[in-house]
Amino acid sequence: MKKIFTCIPALLLLLLSTACSEDVNNDGFYDNVDRIYFVNDSMNYSFGDKLSEVTRYTLNYPVRIMGLKATQELKFKISIISEEAPENSDIIIAREGVHFENLSPDYAVLIDSVNAYIPVVLLREQLTEEIKTYRLKLKLESTADIIPGVKESQTATITFNNYLEEPSWWQGFFAAYAPNYEPGMYQRMIAFFGGPLEEEGIWDRYL
Repeated sequence: MKKIFTCIPALLLLLLSTACSEDVNNDGFYDNVDRIYFVNDSMNYSFGDKLSEVTRYTLNYPVRIMGLKATQELKFKISIISEEAPENSDIIIAREGVHFENLSPDYAVLIDSVNAYIPVVLLREQLTEEIKTYRLKLKLESTADIIPGVKESQTATITFNNYLEEPSWWQGFFAAYAPNYEPGMYQRMIAFFGGPLEEEGIWDRYL
């Protein structure tokens, strides 16, 4: 009986090495099928504290291929996940061509690289200044060059807004003059000073 038990670990190792041999080369790198995945599961951006002249922003969403560097240009595609906004929430589903520019039909991982970026151009003009969050969900699609990789990293979420959040120093600074936060007032201050104001040095700058 003792001999049978000692053979089991060796047998398991043999089965695992056989199952994985098709996907891993001699150097231990995955090299069977070109696969791609999102590096992050979500990214966020806010226009709120930007000057009014900033009407668009290009958010470069990172993707990566598994294994070795690409030996040729690998074309990949993404699709928009259709969804409905949750009831009684501050979520607004972003619309292509309205809240962000139309996406390209395909993108590419260049030769000698494992990284690529999906440029998503966010548009400010149609965004509300209320406390609302716009949401866009993307999904990697298979092409003749490459297929989605890690299951948990095949989708990604982009959120963005145009709300100017109350700075931490507001109440202490304006307590006697404007107890209620006024985004429009703060936006005018940002325009005057050329950017968001930090708590450190706010008194000297404002006076």
